[in-house]
Amino acid sequence: MDISVIIVSYNSAAYIGQCLEAVRKASAGLSCETIIVDNNSADNTCETVSLLFPWAILIRNVSNTGFAAGCNKGIRASAGRFILILNPDTCIGDTTLKECLSFMEATPGAGAAGVRMIDGDGCFLKESKRSFPTPLGSFFKLSGLSGLFPGVKTLNSYYGPETDNQEPASVEVLTGAFMFIRAEVLERTGLLDEDFFMYGEDIDLSFRIIKAGYLNFYLPALTIIHYKGKSTQRNGYADIHTFYDAMRIFIRKRSADGKYRHIAVPLQAAVYIRESAALLGRFVRLRTKNFFMF
Repeated sequence: MDISVIIVSYNSAAYIGQCLEAVRKASAGLSCETIIVDNNSADNTCETVSLLFPWAILIRNVSNTGFAAGCNKGIRASAGRFILILNPDTCIGDTTLKECLSFMEATPGAGAAGVRMIDGDGCFLKESKRSFPTPLGSFFKLSGLSGLFPGVKTLNSYYGPETDNQEPASVEVLTGAFMFIRAEVLERTGLLDEDFFMYGEDIDLSFRIIKAGYLNFYLPALTIIHYKGKSTQRNGYADIHTFYDAMRIFIRKRSADGKYRHIAVPLQAAVYIRESAALLGRFVRLRTKNFFMF
């Protein structure tokens, strides 16, 4: 088996059909399997998969175990030499799988590869390639300075602006929305860290891939659509907490290995401040919306 496509779904009925149809076309002529791990969806995601895509392997969880745990369950059930972690709210191109496979086979030092992502409006998504969140870069992002001055590279190092969006390059962080990984690399690094319920697990895995002596590559010649956030319920109170909790976990892990040791306290404080501001902002928006409805 060449490729195992792992898709973790949760209430993804509106997008899973388009995603799987694109995977079906892209896998033509390849030795490929597709595994969907459903995290106890309340909509008809599973029924859509079973009825329209019976060739896909469907694993139903009885509870929502999170993205990282779902991916790991799919990886453990897979047989491919390469693993593609793919979000259900994406649409890949007809040649995406073939070209990723060819690149990885021709580049033995590559641990993982990512692609150029655009949203539904055709806009480039910056998380297609990122730098490791250094203490200073993390502070600029968490403090809001990077958003206030988007043109200043020093303040926006989190997204790796030194790499041109159109140029292939070795990068530090790939996104979990599309991560094409050599299976033998995962045997060395271990699977995704299940302490991350959602968010942050891709940064952590990218870090461990490089630490194991491999490289992560950004391949802009391959473009996919990512209907960003459509695979999750974004901006709810629980979602906001999950996002900032992932940041806290990553800071704790990097503090333990010495990376953030001397700045961990102010970084953690910045995370709590930003989370509080995000929660307050959502509360105000909801109250304002409800006020004008009367």
